[in-house]
Amino acid sequence: MINDEIRLKKFIDNNRWIFAKTYAKTAPHEYLVYDDLDAEMQKEYDWLVKQIEEKGVDEKFYQSTFRYLYVGDMKYWVHDSGGNDKGILNRDPAVNKYK
Repeated sequence: MINDEIRLKKFIDNNRWIFAKTYAKTAPHEYLVYDDLDAEMQKEYDWLVKQIEEKGVDEKFYQSTFRYLYVGDMKYWVHDSGGNDKGILNRDPAVNKYK
């Protein structure tokens, strides 16, 4: 587990998260777009998505349900962008709940 935590921290810290301006008032969060990452970070993104799928918990976001992985004081989830890419990885403070 220690190695996974180090790998996760490295991925989180070595990417430039973008503030989601569109949701600033209703659901403030940050995100990464898979297609904007280099090959090494895409591999790490894929690994993190697998961690979310295997270790995450399902929770409501208004009428939708997403699988969240809690890491420290943040939660991470994937949102399908509807295109041919691998979607968008989101994060926001773990204390934020939307029902």
